[in-house]
Amino acid sequence: MTHHFPAPPLRLSVFALDLDTGQPLAELVCYAELTVAASVLALPTTPLGPPLHAALIDAEESLDTSMAAQPNGAEQWGTALESALSRVLTTESRARLTDQKSPAAVLRELLGNALRQTGRESLSGLSMRETTRVLQAAVRAYAQEHEIAVMPEDELTDTLWAYPLGTLATDHVGYLSFDLTRLPDDVRDILADAIDARIAERDAELPASLTLYPSVTAAAPVDVMRQARFAQDAIVSRVEAPASKLISRGQILGMPALQAPSLTDWRLSGGSFAANPSRLIGDDDCEELLPAGLALHEYNLYQVVRLTDVNVVPQAMQDRIRVGVVHEFRLSWVPIGHSLGQILYSAPLAPGESVDLAVVDWSRQDEATASRTPSSTSA
Repeated sequence: MTHHFPAPPLRLSVFALDLDTGQPLAELVCYAELTVAASVLALPTTPLGPPLHAALIDAEESLDTSMAAQPNGAEQWGTALESALSRVLTTESRARLTDQKSPAAVLRELLGNALRQTGRESLSGLSMRETTRVLQAAVRAYAQEHEIAVMPEDELTDTLWAYPLGTLATDHVGYLSFDLTRLPDDVRDILADAIDARIAERDAELPASLTLYPSVTAAAPVDVMRQARFAQDAIVSRVEAPASKLISRGQILGMPALQAPSLTDWRLSGGSFAANPSRLIGDDDCEELLPAGLALHEYNLYQVVRLTDVNVVPQAMQDRIRVGVVHEFRLSWVPIGHSLGQILYSAPLAPGESVDLAVVDWSRQDEATASRTPSSTSA
């Protein structure tokens, strides 16, 4: 399948609005979860036996041009065929697959079944997951024709795998963002396939689903894929909830809104990267504190420590190799509330370390008095 995205999506971006006023809703807590059908996941497989593996290598040149047309054709087909055989055939059936026919003949018949399943002259250009799916159907047809025992077809159909994305709270402009790059690569590819299927057909059966669970009283889960808001490199969702039903602010203090701030987040919600005003006027003209959740400055530091009491280097190489460790640090300056001006100095301390700071306060006042008396003389 050709994806509409240049690559699988990078972010799940959520915009929250107050159900009563339509204004951005800050501090809305949301949990997100990606669910994938086990039938489309790359599950553990059983390696091909030596006869089939050797036949696959020969097949790249002699069996069919649809294999040779792909880079590393034998390797890719081997991976797809391992998955297809592991999903369809029982352990005993896989061991006896080449008892009746030669490995090359088995591969030739499987390839013919796959081409008939797709109605294509070649299988080149298909993704690994699509190739595996086509080969599964081909293996099942081969097993049925030759009366080979197979596993139940619906064994994995009702099994779902859930991938929690985490819990975040919207920022002062009602925005939060989950990082999808933390998902396994094959799961992100399945998500991209689901987006393409959703774009092509509104009521299509999707191999993956994204669900948001707002932490609001009596709030229903949000089907993100149903909303079908897809940006170039992000999935976008809109959530509406009454501000009066939000969790108490003291319970979510410090909860982040962005898992991994990126250019995608900046493009979708530039206001999330703007420094909050030092004072926001809330209800009844009372001051409302909304400290920023982003660092003003970040520095990456490292320290090399030589180890002299570790003897892991061979005697002959001790003059050339020194053993040590590298400690990596990140220093972040984050405003935690109101202050008079910006941070000018920060003193990171190691355990047990102390430092004396002197604060010099001074003032100066100048006073001057001047008087002028005009006079005139007439003659």
